[in-house]
Amino acid sequence: MLTMLAEISIDHDQKVIMRSLSGAVDPKQVLLLISEIAFTVAQYKSYHILVDIRDTTFEPEMSDLLEIATEFSRQLTNYNRKIAFLIPDTAQRRKVAEFFKACMQTQGFEFNPFFDHESATEWLAFDKST
Repeated sequence: MLTMLAEISIDHDQKVIMRSLSGAVDPKQVLLLISEIAFTVAQYKSYHILVDIRDTTFEPEMSDLLEIATEFSRQLTNYNRKIAFLIPDTAQRRKVAEFFKACMQTQGFEFNPFFDHESATEWLAFDKST
């Protein structure tokens, strides 16, 4: 069961759309989350995305990760901002995150997983063009 810790929050100073989740999560619920994020991105096109899944249990198959990345691509057409996920610092979740990162990059996204909020927000704030 997916438990929402909070609604989507918007940090206008950092230009970040933030969402936190907890509890057991399955791939179908993640697809619903993508729809929710896409709706918000439509209103804040220049904002980055930060999703905190550190307090979740998630055991996807590799095919699930491919489907999730494809759904991001389908729903966030022409999205050119960064996406960061905060993940638990475990060997299993690191392995999943690295595969998901490759899936997201294949779809054209600038994606990175992080273990702590500070590192994620620093990466989101960094602009390569300056």
